[in-house]
Amino acid sequence: MTSGKVLPWAVFGLAMAFAGASLLPGRPARGFDVGEFGRLPILEGGRIKPFDSLARNSLLMIRGQQSFSVGQRVTADEWLLDVLFRPDVADREPVFVIDDPEVLGLFGLKQTSDRYFSLLTLVPHLDDIERLAVAARQLDSKQRTRFQGAVLNLYQRIGLVSPPPGQPRTRERSISRWRSS
Repeated sequence: MTSGKVLPWAVFGLAMAFAGASLLPGRPARGFDVGEFGRLPILEGGRIKPFDSLARNSLLMIRGQQSFSVGQRVTADEWLLDVLFRPDVADREPVFVIDDPEVLGLFGLKQTSDRYFSLLTLVPHLDDIERLAVAARQLDSKQRTRFQGAVLNLYQRIGLVSPPPGQPRTRERSISRWRSS
């Protein structure tokens, strides 16, 4: 064969190889197909919905956003997978937003532009959070101070992360499982 006949076939072969490679599925993020996980159905609140909806709504309630960055962008689905299967990782992710300066003062923290905290940051203060939240819950919502409302809100958001082992899923859960940590 002459080079005049080989070159078109080589170019054709390379073009077919590139076309075939583009048809292969992309690499899953973090070694797991998070997109397909997000499509799995779950029964929550009496409705069947995709895990993605549960993840986005839960993170939105806890953080006020549907994703966050800790060196790299973490989607709501990835965060929910961490909560379910890698709690040690999830407990270090800064998902709890605290804007109230008095609540920050309760933890001995000053108000800065960084208003997101991990569960591990809050663990030493869980007894105080629970005590203040229980007291605030006994008051009518119109009688609560801004501080009491903020503590109760934080307590409820902490309870959304995970129910204690063996406990049913309820709107508010005891956070006593972290006391032993």
